[in-house]
Amino acid sequence: MPPDRRRDALPDIPGLRDSILPLCDGYYLEPSVKFRADARESARMVLGIHRDEARPGLRQALIGAARALGVPDTGQDEIDLLFAEAHMLLLGQEGAGASAVRKIYLEFPQAPAHLPELRYIAWKVAPGRPVVRSLYRRVPVAAVLRNRQWPMAETTAPALAAPLFEILRIAAKSCPPEELTLMTVEEAGTLRASLNFSFYESRLHLPDIADPLARAVSAMGQDPALPEFSATAAVGHLSWGLDRDGNPFLTIYADARRRERRAPGDPELS
Repeated sequence: MPPDRRRDALPDIPGLRDSILPLCDGYYLEPSVKFRADARESARMVLGIHRDEARPGLRQALIGAARALGVPDTGQDEIDLLFAEAHMLLLGQEGAGASAVRKIYLEFPQAPAHLPELRYIAWKVAPGRPVVRSLYRRVPVAAVLRNRQWPMAETTAPALAAPLFEILRIAAKSCPPEELTLMTVEEAGTLRASLNFSFYESRLHLPDIADPLARAVSAMGQDPALPEFSATAAVGHLSWGLDRDGNPFLTIYADARRRERRAPGDPELS
């Protein structure tokens, strides 16, 4: 069967093929699908690189990409300052063509001293809009389970709260709660108010959460079938709440796959 080119497409980030990937032996691709009340968006991809698998020069290549995207000097300086503390960098794209949103993330195993509980920091560039700086801060999963209530509860639609909490409980049965990552997302200057639940460590697959996930997608007014992913895809994380314009959303990230940069027959880089 020929490869699904959408599932293998690299984000359109300046310098990715010429300056960034040549410094890396491998990378990860993770597709996602975003649900709104009136739309289903599947032209979305995140590419992840482990910093310790890259050769010297990655910091400057990443800053060059940020500059080309239009990330302001303050953001470029912050990438420079925090790069050594990050263990992964992620490059993402939502949509295609002139209207696409492009993103740069740094992920931290331990929060930088001046940014308590931080797991990710990101810069998101959308045509015709100010560049957004996003902070993803950890919330203890055990406390959420104990209180039986989502943080920022007003941002989780009632029809989503129960099925998503069921997914949280299923994940917490598969691994210790402290190994799961629940985050609040802050974006100054926007109406964004959302949560992000990362549960790679649970090693769950779509069939393991099929019922509550179908109920959550249906609550968004969308068909719960997920043809965007393979039937047994490993689940990565979920994001939900209010977007930058204050509209409810739910995003599913799954089916992350490692790619070797020089793998035989690589459709992108051979």
